[in-house]
Amino acid sequence: MNPHSANSKRERPPDGLFWLINEPPVMLVDTIVLAEGTHLVGRERTAAICLPDSTVSREHAQIVVIDSAVTVRDLESLNGTFLDDVPVKEQSSVKAGQHLRFGRVSFELVPANAHGKRAQTEVVSTEQWKQKDAANISHAIRSLSTAERGVLKLMLKGHSHKEIAQERHISVHTVNNHLRKVYQAFGVHSRAELLKIGRAHV
Repeated sequence: MNPHSANSKRERPPDGLFWLINEPPVMLVDTIVLAEGTHLVGRERTAAICLPDSTVSREHAQIVVIDSAVTVRDLESLNGTFLDDVPVKEQSSVKAGQHLRFGRVSFELVPANAHGKRAQTEVVSTEQWKQKDAANISHAIRSLSTAERGVLKLMLKGHSHKEIAQERHISVHTVNNHLRKVYQAFGVHSRAELLKIGRAHV
């Protein structure tokens, strides 16, 4: 099976799909759909799951989904693949609720039918994910503090400054200060410009 292949094109029932949820969030898109098939994880744009992070190797790991079974193996990556913080030395089974880490980028494996109980910014398939020009976005996000990331995610969901302040239990003035830092990181000058980037790249 080709390790660069993306998701199978035929539709699968919900219990045949999983989600990889980026936790803690490093990228704007924090949920990736895993359909049946073989998925290459790496820093290369041709990877099915492209993670533009300096700790991720060009061809870092391989995830295989067959029916309700998920396995992962490390591809001799520089910074390692970890399952619940234990190094993956050979092909290993991954269960729902376990955490996969590639370098410093960590994900939780969640069944697709549990997605409704979670709150994500955006969901994309592995095929969509690999087409994203995510390098600059990932760099910008990593430059933000945890508080600034939280404000950014709520703004991309369409929350007003007042709603963000209430959700984060901070003042509107603090929200504005955080957003100024966000604008600087992304090289924009307004909410509209940032939302345009979100629609184009997330």
